[in-house]
Amino acid sequence: MSQILLVIRRWSLAALCLLVVTPAYAQRSVSDKAAAEALFDEALELMTNKRYAEACPKLEESQRIDAGIGTLLYLAECYEKTGRTASAWATFREAASAASAAGQSDRARQGKARADRLEPSLSKLTVRVAPENKSISGFQVTRGGELVQAPLFEAALPVDPGQQLIEATAPGYETFTKTVSVPANGGRAEVLIPALVPLPGTAAPAAPASTEGTAADAGQPAQADQGSALTTDTGTGGSSTASTVGIVLMGAGAAGLVVGTVFGLEAINKNKDAKDICGDDNSCPTKKGEQLSDDAQRAALVSTIGFVAGGAALAAGAVLYLTADDGSEAGRVQVNPVAGGAQFSFSGRF
Repeated sequence: MSQILLVIRRWSLAALCLLVVTPAYAQRSVSDKAAAEALFDEALELMTNKRYAEACPKLEESQRIDAGIGTLLYLAECYEKTGRTASAWATFREAASAASAAGQSDRARQGKARADRLEPSLSKLTVRVAPENKSISGFQVTRGGELVQAPLFEAALPVDPGQQLIEATAPGYETFTKTVSVPANGGRAEVLIPALVPLPGTAAPAAPASTEGTAADAGQPAQADQGSALTTDTGTGGSSTASTVGIVLMGAGAAGLVVGTVFGLEAINKNKDAKDICGDDNSCPTKKGEQLSDDAQRAALVSTIGFVAGGAALAAGAVLYLTADDGSEAGRVQVNPVAGGAQFSFSGRF
């Protein structure tokens, strides 16, 4: 019976997540789509005229307003044309990953191939940090305004060639700033951040103290306070509870099947419209066609999830409802507080 409960719990969560996520798939506003399409068209015209420096920001904004895999591929190409090899490489990889997840195998292969071609020419920068800095509370390093995470210290990271501004800060210390020139075509550069200098008349903040507390001192593993379990006996109402849960699951399952049907029909219609505009071209020349293709893929994905989760929830609900016990044995509902939420379980015979 425990295996049945485990399956029911998993598919109940899947069905509920489907009902929560589906509204997020709502169509973007007409004005947003129009703005993204206008920016996309302007950018393509600029790229046709080899005005890549002007085209890239327009593609970035179009992608921000209305994300699309085709836009990512054009943006990556634009970065490559302006010499931003690391940005192009990362964007081609992002497009390949998104296309693979959306089932667009041709675009996934195209993005991966372009990224692989760029990889040997990537310029790299290594940021080294003096050991004294690593124990300073609040110490952080940025490159061009973007945070460099501590695990990336000492690693050779792909960056766009040219000037890179490195800045190291910490409360109570003077800021260290240095501009590093990174050569193009696979060039290498590195910068060493020396021990930061404390500000005059300011006591340097101490390193954070251990918070393991008395549990560690007593030889016991430290752990978050999980609270006490809340247990409720359903008494002779166990059968009623099981029946109710079964009805709820069957309702969620039916809703999932409806969602699957609606989005399946939408996927078919949008895919047909996309082919009318783009044909079989992987990189559609218009934002509208590219967006229709992406929307068709997303609708197909939601449809599949709807049918799978809906069918499973419907079956699980039917099992619960039809095998509900006559109530001779008490059921038990238990809620155990856990980190980040609570764990719900129902035990008893059905």
